[in-house]
Amino acid sequence: MEDKIIKENVRIPNRLDDWNIEVLESLLHYRSIESENFDFSEKCKNLREGICAMANTSGGYIVLGISEDKDQKSGKLNGFKKNGFKKGEEDKILQNIDNELFEVEPSPKLYQRTLWYNNDSEFCVVIKIEGEDSKKPYVLKNQGKILVRIGSSNKPASRTVILNLYSNYLQKKIQVQKLRSAVILFEQFFKITADNLDWKLNANLKIPLLDLSFMINAIIDCNWLLEEKKLLGGYKTDKTNNSEIMELGLYFTLNELYKFNSLISQVNTDKKEIVIGRLSGYNKNQKDYKNIVDQLDKIIEACDEFLSR
Repeated sequence: MEDKIIKENVRIPNRLDDWNIEVLESLLHYRSIESENFDFSEKCKNLREGICAMANTSGGYIVLGISEDKDQKSGKLNGFKKNGFKKGEEDKILQNIDNELFEVEPSPKLYQRTLWYNNDSEFCVVIKIEGEDSKKPYVLKNQGKILVRIGSSNKPASRTVILNLYSNYLQKKIQVQKLRSAVILFEQFFKITADNLDWKLNANLKIPLLDLSFMINAIIDCNWLLEEKKLLGGYKTDKTNNSEIMELGLYFTLNELYKFNSLISQVNTDKKEIVIGRLSGYNKNQKDYKNIVDQLDKIIEACDEFLSR
């Protein structure tokens, strides 16, 4: 009971950059620290199983170079201890990790951080595993085995879990197909509208507004894919000066498209002279035009990558 209460107060870093040897040592005392998202491992052997299981579940961390600390008489687990690797073994350990990752298909995202101790003569390795919904299920090569993380153990996925993973994939495939079709259709409509701006303005013709609704609905359904591929952009915190900056991405593109529609509305209501200069950036091969088309093309590429599985 005491260990459970202590564990609730433990803070396992969410970001790989926040890991250091002090953080690691603070976790070694808790017998039940291992969980669905966290595991200690002494060596690289069978690391593939932990990578596969966490990728199929919700990702997590595996720390290499840690062994169980058991009472010699009773065999009771007291906690964990550093059993790291010696200086000079860095390349060997990293190669072993790569070899284990190679045995998981498709390869999940994997990031590493080396933590040195004992006057930089020994080290442990923190591995962060990120499974992508668009790539599940992850399978062990040559075994055809699908593993999931249950508590602190790697277990073969049950038939129900496999069916859920597969049906989830089919549902996502339909969503991605709809997004691809919506973006292709919208991109063509935008290009036609932008390419004909000049002559319609000169001829005093009404310019049709862009219908964003069907594409936005498809984007909402596929937000998981766009987030995985880091295509959303938006405001991010710049830690150097604690300010927010706008990263180019889908949010920025949608803002530009709404602005484009607003300018078109003003042109159509006899305010052409006020906004005509601002519309020039949306002419073919101009900056605003290129930014919008490039972002839409990136979404189509992400859809094609998913559908090519």
